[in-house]
Amino acid sequence: MSIFTSMRYWKTLLAAVLVAVSCTKDPVDGPLPSFATSFDENYVANLFARRIMSQYYLWNQEMDEYIVDWPTGVDPKEKVNSLRYKLSDGTMVDRWTAFYDDIYSLSASISGESLTTYGYEYQLWYKDQTKKNIVPVVIYTYPGGPADKAGLRRGDVILRVNGKELTPDNYRSIVNEELTGSAQVELDVEAHSSPVRLTSEKMYEDPVLMYRSYDCGDKKVGYMVYTSFTAASCSSLVNACKAMKKEGVSELILDLRYNGGGLVATERLLACLLAPESAVSGKEVFTTELYNNYLSSAMDSKSYFSPIVDFSYGETQYSYNVLEANLGITKLYALISSGSASASEALLTGLFPYLDIEMIGEKSHGKFCSGILLPAAEWYADMKEEFSSDQMAAAEKHAGRTGIYVMIGRYGDKNGTTPCMPDGFVPDIAVKDNPLDGFQLGDPRESLLWVALAEAGYFGPAPVSAPKSIPRQTAREPFADPDAFYGLRILK
Repeated sequence: MSIFTSMRYWKTLLAAVLVAVSCTKDPVDGPLPSFATSFDENYVANLFARRIMSQYYLWNQEMDEYIVDWPTGVDPKEKVNSLRYKLSDGTMVDRWTAFYDDIYSLSASISGESLTTYGYEYQLWYKDQTKKNIVPVVIYTYPGGPADKAGLRRGDVILRVNGKELTPDNYRSIVNEELTGSAQVELDVEAHSSPVRLTSEKMYEDPVLMYRSYDCGDKKVGYMVYTSFTAASCSSLVNACKAMKKEGVSELILDLRYNGGGLVATERLLACLLAPESAVSGKEVFTTELYNNYLSSAMDSKSYFSPIVDFSYGETQYSYNVLEANLGITKLYALISSGSASASEALLTGLFPYLDIEMIGEKSHGKFCSGILLPAAEWYADMKEEFSSDQMAAAEKHAGRTGIYVMIGRYGDKNGTTPCMPDGFVPDIAVKDNPLDGFQLGDPRESLLWVALAEAGYFGPAPVSAPKSIPRQTAREPFADPDAFYGLRILK
């Protein structure tokens, strides 16, 4: 299964748009620039990126003069980055469009395929108030994975990776090459008496991390942790909602604090499981989408609830009767943070007109755009009638694994309103996510879950300080990674 198997769809769309706007000026409908006698990777990458930005980019008209003036010898990453739309005062509007050397690896975050992994996720924190060292803090592990079997848990602080401490200068290479990108790693973990040794395994990391219910007075309140809108997680979402429906859950706490987004089709499926049954049966509008002038004539602008949700992804066809699992909840508590982005924010945007939603946590990321992932090699392959055989051979050689993640739309609710734009949702109740609080996800005493349960009428034990057997340094604070990638919302 690959996200890029839908490339045929985008090539068809491109052809439709070219016909629809046949009277517009270059570069929107103009001929592809001629190949040079000799050219390198940059030429091929720029030829591809220029065409994609001119056709698909949401702000192509605003950036038209800069797209037309596109030298073919520049660094494509820098050129695409310079074209991200900003206001006249320099405020960045588009923070996400980017050219990637390896876009296939980026797609792994939403593919739903089994990956070679250690089976955990972490945040970066400063080790102490001096801010000289950075420590990865485990936020959760996937059941049955290497980290889980080795005894790592939420709140574990990794002091050294293969004997090395992380600093603001070296953390990128250590994180990418050793902490997440290697076959084996040795971790010195606070509160562990001996080093933790992990060997990566190929495993499926189910984004439905857990679900359960709690007695809150005379009602049952469900809780579900969901970390990514992948195609493969659809069955888990349906099964989780079926189980909670059977238990009589009438309200739901949906934990999206670590969910950076994913597929629109999966987002719509979850919306149909949570929205009132009347809205689903009546096929009411879920979300709207705003495109540039050229795409708007060829793209559907509305997405609808439906009793049957079906879609294809790669070579797989998915179909679900959502009414069998529709929860019929009367209230949704959304746990959010800066890691809640894109499809997570779009889900809440579309549900707001239909559900009573209370947001708890920290301000969400504010990714109000939808994008597509396009690899250069597959674009050239689908456009091969434009080139000679010699040109195609050169293009395939130089395109490699490069590609672009380009913003093509802005989502809104059924009325076209986007409440998370421009800087994210502001929570109704502000609570900091704290993986160092000493409690695991699902424990009623965990920082955000406790507040949500209290709002729902829970009368269990209140949280206290972390267990005394686990030393904590209160001076620690999160480290903001400037290279962090926030959110995918992939249109199909």
